[in-house]
Amino acid sequence: MSDQRDTGRTSLRSAALLALVGVLTAGATSCGPSGADGTDSPGRTAESVRTVRPTPLTEGRPARVRYGVPDDIVPMLFPATGAETRQTQGLDGFLDLARYVGTRRCAPGKESAGAADGPPPMFVRRFAVPDLAYVAAHGFTSPEGPAPAGPGPSAPPVAASGPAPCAPGGAGADASAVGKGFAELRAEWWRALARLDDDPEVRRAYGEAGGCLALGDGGVAGEDAFFSRVDARLHALDGAGREAERAREDQRLGALYARCMGPVESVRERLRTRHRRSFLLRHAGRLAVLRRTLPRDIARLESRYGIRFGSPRP
Repeated sequence: MSDQRDTGRTSLRSAALLALVGVLTAGATSCGPSGADGTDSPGRTAESVRTVRPTPLTEGRPARVRYGVPDDIVPMLFPATGAETRQTQGLDGFLDLARYVGTRRCAPGKESAGAADGPPPMFVRRFAVPDLAYVAAHGFTSPEGPAPAGPGPSAPPVAASGPAPCAPGGAGADASAVGKGFAELRAEWWRALARLDDDPEVRRAYGEAGGCLALGDGGVAGEDAFFSRVDARLHALDGAGREAERAREDQRLGALYARCMGPVESVRERLRTRHRRSFLLRHAGRLAVLRRTLPRDIARLESRYGIRFGSPRP
């Protein structure tokens, strides 16, 4: 599978689909949308995002979800660390879920058009900015999301605006419009991150990580070979009765990857954080608009579709 980074390399790191992101507060069901913003954004095309069957983690800690809209929208849109990508996953999955619910409401009692074309909304991990703590805890696949908990939407109901959910062209169109409002700027951020991988310090760290992976897993020749081995091993353990064995191997491989990639991410996080400061200054006007509109748009979608904003945490 292709990488989130525009490097042309292929591996599992581009995206692993995790647990159902938003939680329906009224038992709503829906159809599988494409990208949260209705565009072919990085990491969400057919070539770079695949469905990973949830795997029970009998030996590991269960995945958890943190509910509530973050105070700062910057990590949602322009993550610089693995931990920040949890908020990015939360935003993308939330918009997907709003479209999912809105579409299915327009065809109650039957599958909506296109519903069989993809899985329900899930958290999408982008390995261009790997969340090593999460990988170490859960490996490369994860169980389904937890049941709804706590009070309803994190904001009081607001009046719906725009097309009615079941109006022609209106099913989930409001969620797609929200995504399109930041899609271009965020795509520019992902391209900037890809260029940082050409930094000599990053390249040196990658070389050391390749040696670590080779020592830890039988001589694999670098990161791409390691991910090919992950794919092969987990696929070989698919099947009834082997869930626990597969989960243990998944977690073992995830812990090895997190340990070996730690020095790489130490370098890249520093470079990303520094670059983000100048990026935000260059786009200060557009960011100011998003700071005003995005939290309000999220609250409106929560109220309209009976869903909650949530993000994964290890």
